[in-house]
Amino acid sequence: MERNRDKISFEEEMRRENEKYQQEKKRLENERIKRDKEHQEEIRRINEKHIEEMRRLESKRIKQDKEHQEEIKRMEKEHQEKIEVQQEEMRREQKENKEKLFRQIREQNEELKRIQNQNEENLRRLQIQQEENLRRLQIQQEENLRRLQIQQEENLRRIRIQHEEDLRRFRMMMMNSNFNIPYQAFDEEILKKLNKFVFNDDIKDKDGNIEKINCCICLNDIKKNEEVVKLPCNHIHHWKCCVNWLKQKNICPMCRFEIKK
Repeated sequence: MERNRDKISFEEEMRRENEKYQQEKKRLENERIKRDKEHQEEIRRINEKHIEEMRRLESKRIKQDKEHQEEIKRMEKEHQEKIEVQQEEMRREQKENKEKLFRQIREQNEELKRIQNQNEENLRRLQIQQEENLRRLQIQQEENLRRLQIQQEENLRRIRIQHEEDLRRFRMMMMNSNFNIPYQAFDEEILKKLNKFVFNDDIKDKDGNIEKINCCICLNDIKKNEEVVKLPCNHIHHWKCCVNWLKQKNICPMCRFEIKK
């Protein structure tokens, strides 16, 4: 009776520990989903900011082009008016100032050409500067996004390592707890009746993902093409580890299920 009460108490403790573990696992998963959403939201805000900045620069460039064209038209108009005035004067003084007028017209044409060349050069420099500013902005945004992704990956890696460490400690605690209770040694003939097979990586969980199994005796992952055994409680261990264990205790090292003849 005392043994049955201990067994029931242990199973109840195992059930509570398992519930705590599931709750902690669910909490960590919710935190990870929340961080992923925040990360996606941050990326969306950065993209929107980038698009808005591109639109602002494009609008500014169009406005500057328009102002530049208006300035050219105004200068051309002023120049045309000036030429008309000069032509009027030239008609009045055609004979006396013919050579002088030709020289002035020639100088004015050269000045206009120089101004146009200068305006084209200024426009070209402005376009180059805008392209350079846009390129620097894109590089800076890409660098910020890369740093954010690296930080997110590092946080996920730390959480995964901490989770694996907590799981390993929990298993060690379960292995070392209450193992001073005597158990009857396992009959070696029953070893032949256990479900022994070669492990492959096609074992899948309920979601269809490949399940990663850990041997709780040696605490190492079970790799492909290794000999394993599946106990009646459905826990899988290395064949050699399980044989050495069952020769000392007739219980599952994971759940303490007693293996009877």
